[in-house]
Amino acid sequence: AALNNPDVDHVNMISAINNANKTISVKGNEVTLNMLGNNLIGGGSVIWAFKLNDTDMVLNDANISNGGIRLDNGSNLTVNSGKIAGKFTGSSRNLFWVDGNSTLTINDGEYSTGHTKTRIIYVTSGSTVYIKGGKFTLTHQNASTMYEVVNPSSTGTVIISGGTFNFEPTDEWLAEGYKATKNGSTWTVSAL
Repeated sequence: AALNNPDVDHVNMISAINNANKTISVKGNEVTLNMLGNNLIGGGSVIWAFKLNDTDMVLNDANISNGGIRLDNGSNLTVNSGKIAGKFTGSSRNLFWVDGNSTLTINDGEYSTGHTKTRIIYVTSGSTVYIKGGKFTLTHQNASTMYEVVNPSSTGTVIISGGTFNFEPTDEWLAEGYKATKNGSTWTVSAL
Protein backbone atom coordinates (compact mmCIF):
# COMPACT_ATOMS: atom_id res chain seq x y z
CA ALA A 1 0.00 0.00 0.00
CA ALA A 2 2.84 2.40 0.83
CA LEU A 3 4.47 1.86 -2.57
CA ASN A 4 1.21 2.84 -4.28
CA ASN A 5 0.49 5.89 -2.10
CA PRO A 6 1.14 9.08 -4.17
CA ASP A 7 1.87 10.98 -0.95
CA VAL A 8 4.76 8.64 -0.07
CA ASP A 9 8.06 9.09 -1.90
CA HIS A 10 10.33 6.88 0.26
CA VAL A 11 9.58 3.45 1.71
CA ASN A 12 11.94 1.69 4.13
CA MET A 13 11.54 -2.07 4.40
CA ILE A 14 12.44 -2.77 8.03
CA SER A 15 12.00 -6.55 8.15
CA ALA A 16 11.96 -9.59 5.88
CA ILE A 17 8.80 -10.39 3.91
CA ASN A 18 7.77 -13.79 2.64
CA ASN A 19 5.54 -13.05 -0.33
CA ALA A 20 6.13 -16.38 -2.08
CA ASN A 21 4.18 -16.96 -5.29
CA LYS A 22 2.73 -13.46 -5.19
CA THR A 23 3.60 -10.22 -6.99
CA ILE A 24 3.79 -6.71 -5.53
CA SER A 25 2.25 -4.41 -8.15
CA VAL A 26 3.07 -0.70 -8.19
CA LYS A 27 1.09 1.56 -10.54
CA GLY A 28 1.40 5.23 -11.42
CA ASN A 29 3.77 6.30 -8.65
CA GLU A 30 7.25 7.75 -8.08
CA VAL A 31 8.93 6.11 -5.11
CA THR A 32 12.27 5.07 -3.64
CA LEU A 33 12.34 1.67 -1.96
CA ASN A 34 15.12 1.17 0.57
CA MET A 35 15.12 -2.55 1.32
CA LEU A 36 17.96 -2.11 3.84
CA GLY A 37 19.16 -5.62 2.97
CA ASN A 38 16.00 -7.25 4.30
CA ASN A 39 14.97 -10.27 2.25
CA LEU A 40 11.85 -10.30 0.10
CA ILE A 41 10.88 -13.77 -1.03
CA GLY A 42 8.58 -13.33 -3.98
CA GLY A 43 7.68 -14.46 -7.44
CA GLY A 44 8.34 -18.18 -7.66
CA SER A 45 5.65 -19.77 -9.81
CA VAL A 46 4.33 -16.31 -10.82
CA ILE A 47 7.91 -15.17 -11.67
CA TRP A 48 7.68 -11.50 -10.65
CA ALA A 49 8.50 -10.23 -7.17
CA PHE A 50 7.60 -6.73 -8.42
CA LYS A 51 5.55 -5.54 -11.39
CA LEU A 52 5.83 -1.83 -12.21
CA ASN A 53 3.21 -0.09 -14.37
CA ASP A 54 3.72 3.60 -15.26
CA THR A 55 5.99 3.84 -12.21
CA ASP A 56 9.36 5.43 -11.49
CA MET A 57 11.20 3.50 -8.79
CA VAL A 58 14.67 3.71 -7.27
CA LEU A 59 15.70 0.49 -5.52
CA ASN A 60 18.46 0.56 -2.88
CA ASP A 61 20.04 -2.30 -0.90
CA ALA A 62 17.84 -4.87 -2.64
CA ASN A 63 17.60 -8.41 -1.31
CA ILE A 64 15.12 -10.27 -3.51
CA SER A 65 15.11 -14.03 -3.81
CA ASN A 66 12.99 -16.34 -5.92
CA GLY A 67 11.68 -13.65 -8.24
CA GLY A 68 12.36 -11.01 -10.87
CA ILE A 69 11.02 -7.57 -11.77
CA ARG A 70 8.76 -6.64 -14.68
CA LEU A 71 8.51 -3.09 -16.06
CA ASP A 72 5.54 -2.05 -18.20
CA ASN A 73 3.88 1.08 -19.61
CA GLY A 74 6.71 3.62 -19.48
CA SER A 75 8.12 2.57 -16.11
CA ASN A 76 11.63 3.53 -15.02
CA LEU A 77 13.63 1.48 -12.53
CA THR A 78 17.08 2.33 -11.19
CA VAL A 79 18.79 -0.35 -9.11
CA ASN A 80 21.71 1.04 -7.12
CA SER A 81 22.78 -1.82 -4.85
CA GLY A 82 21.92 -5.16 -3.29
CA LYS A 83 21.18 -8.67 -4.53
CA ILE A 84 18.44 -10.00 -6.81
CA ALA A 85 18.36 -13.75 -7.35
CA GLY A 86 15.79 -15.48 -9.51
CA LYS A 87 15.61 -19.12 -8.49
CA PHE A 88 12.89 -19.98 -10.96
CA THR A 89 11.12 -23.30 -11.12
CA GLY A 90 10.94 -23.38 -14.93
CA SER A 91 13.14 -22.73 -17.94
CA SER A 92 13.24 -19.69 -20.25
CA ARG A 93 12.84 -17.16 -17.44
CA ASN A 94 14.26 -13.63 -17.23
CA LEU A 95 15.30 -11.75 -14.10
CA PHE A 96 14.15 -8.42 -15.60
CA TRP A 97 11.41 -8.06 -18.24
CA VAL A 98 11.44 -4.52 -19.70
CA ASP A 99 8.42 -3.71 -21.87
CA GLY A 100 6.19 -0.84 -23.04
CA ASN A 101 8.80 1.92 -23.58
CA SER A 102 10.28 1.39 -20.12
CA THR A 103 13.85 1.98 -18.93
CA LEU A 104 15.98 -0.08 -16.55
CA THR A 105 19.28 1.26 -15.20
CA ILE A 106 21.56 -1.02 -13.19
CA ASN A 107 24.32 0.90 -11.41
CA ASP A 108 25.60 -1.81 -9.05
CA GLY A 109 24.51 -4.90 -7.15
CA GLU A 110 24.58 -8.67 -7.64
CA TYR A 111 22.29 -10.49 -10.06
CA SER A 112 21.95 -14.23 -10.52
CA THR A 113 19.61 -16.77 -11.96
CA GLY A 114 19.93 -20.46 -12.54
CA HIS A 115 17.92 -22.80 -14.72
CA THR A 116 17.92 -23.96 -18.32
CA LYS A 117 17.80 -21.00 -20.73
CA THR A 118 17.37 -18.34 -18.04
CA ARG A 119 18.75 -14.85 -18.70
CA ILE A 120 19.12 -11.59 -16.80
CA ILE A 121 17.42 -9.25 -19.30
CA TYR A 122 14.53 -9.44 -21.75
CA VAL A 123 13.77 -6.08 -23.39
CA THR A 124 11.17 -5.27 -26.05
CA SER A 125 11.24 -2.70 -28.86
CA GLY A 126 11.09 0.87 -27.59
CA SER A 127 12.51 -0.04 -24.17
CA THR A 128 16.11 0.44 -23.00
CA VAL A 129 18.40 -1.18 -20.45
CA TYR A 130 21.61 0.43 -19.18
CA ILE A 131 24.07 -1.80 -17.33
CA LYS A 132 26.67 0.49 -15.75
CA GLY A 133 27.99 -1.86 -13.07
CA GLY A 134 27.22 -4.89 -10.96
CA LYS A 135 28.10 -8.57 -10.77
CA PHE A 136 26.17 -10.95 -13.04
CA THR A 137 26.17 -14.72 -12.51
CA LEU A 138 24.36 -17.38 -14.50
CA THR A 139 24.39 -20.98 -13.30
CA HIS A 140 22.62 -23.40 -15.59
CA GLN A 141 21.46 -26.91 -14.84
CA ASN A 142 22.15 -27.77 -18.47
CA ALA A 143 25.85 -27.31 -19.17
CA SER A 144 25.23 -27.05 -22.93
CA THR A 145 22.92 -24.03 -22.49
CA MET A 146 24.45 -20.79 -23.75
CA TYR A 147 25.34 -18.13 -21.19
CA GLU A 148 23.74 -14.80 -22.15
CA VAL A 149 22.97 -11.71 -20.13
CA VAL A 150 20.39 -10.59 -22.73
CA ASN A 151 17.69 -12.91 -24.03
CA PRO A 152 18.40 -13.26 -27.79
CA SER A 153 14.69 -12.77 -28.52
CA SER A 154 14.96 -9.18 -27.26
CA THR A 155 14.12 -6.41 -29.75
CA GLY A 156 14.90 -3.42 -27.50
CA THR A 157 18.16 -1.69 -26.67
CA VAL A 158 20.78 -2.79 -24.14
CA ILE A 159 23.89 -0.73 -23.44
CA ILE A 160 26.56 -2.32 -21.23
CA SER A 161 29.28 0.03 -19.97
CA GLY A 162 30.33 -1.73 -16.76
CA GLY A 163 29.99 -4.80 -14.61
CA THR A 164 31.59 -8.20 -14.13
CA PHE A 165 30.22 -11.42 -15.60
CA ASN A 166 30.92 -15.16 -15.19
CA PHE A 167 30.45 -15.46 -18.97
CA GLU A 168 31.45 -13.30 -21.91
CA PRO A 169 28.97 -10.45 -22.59
CA THR A 170 27.94 -10.36 -26.25
CA ASP A 171 29.79 -7.62 -28.18
CA GLU A 172 26.45 -6.57 -29.70
CA TRP A 173 25.37 -5.09 -26.35
CA LEU A 174 28.64 -3.40 -25.31
CA ALA A 175 28.54 0.39 -25.36
CA GLU A 176 30.65 2.06 -28.03
CA GLY A 177 34.20 2.49 -26.74
CA TYR A 178 33.94 -0.37 -24.21
CA LYS A 179 35.36 -3.89 -24.10
CA ALA A 180 35.03 -7.07 -22.03
CA THR A 181 38.32 -8.38 -20.66
CA LYS A 182 38.71 -11.90 -19.29
CA ASN A 183 40.70 -12.57 -16.11
CA GLY A 184 40.43 -16.16 -14.93
CA SER A 185 36.74 -17.04 -15.15
CA THR A 186 35.48 -13.45 -14.98
CA TRP A 187 34.88 -10.87 -17.71
CA THR A 188 35.02 -7.17 -16.75
CA VAL A 189 33.54 -4.43 -18.93
CA SER A 190 35.55 -1.20 -19.08
CA ALA A 191 36.39 1.67 -21.41
CA LEU A 192 38.91 0.98 -24.19
